[in-house]
Amino acid sequence: AGAKVILLPVGQPDSLTSEQARDLLVEVLKACLPEAERHGVIYAVENVGQALARTTDDLLEIVSRLDSPACQVYYDVGNATAQGADVGVDLRKLGGRIAMMHVKDWRRTDGKREVAIIGQGQVDWPAAAGAIREIGYDGYLTLEVPGTVETADDIAAQSRDALRGFGF
Repeated sequence: AGAKVILLPVGQPDSLTSEQARDLLVEVLKACLPEAERHGVIYAVENVGQALARTTDDLLEIVSRLDSPACQVYYDVGNATAQGADVGVDLRKLGGRIAMMHVKDWRRTDGKREVAIIGQGQVDWPAAAGAIREIGYDGYLTLEVPGTVETADDIAAQSRDALRGFGF
């Protein structure tokens, strides 16, 4: 109770094309949006790497087709960078359609993608911070960190301090 933004990390069944999966997602969300609007809840579609919602254009297509304040974007800068996107360009393009953001860094180690402490990976944090200020985003930044239960607090503090150093 009391949630205002609900993260939708949507997946895509192998049996569907990205267009078919987007169509089904839009159809399902259309049925749910009146109730979300009534309660002031936002369904936020994340760029998780699945073809149906990988790029900013995919995300914009989904939210534009639904044309409701109850369907927006949950932008993940780490996922976007891992997929080759320019986060500064993406954030400016999404503008006021962003409900919330995931902030995490990532890098490749031994050919495998892994989450990294903020500032120790490949995300262009100065570009992200500049774009966030430019579009006036003042919502939450949900931090995703690597580590274990024993190290998570320290890594979260390091990441928080790095974000502040980048101007967040």
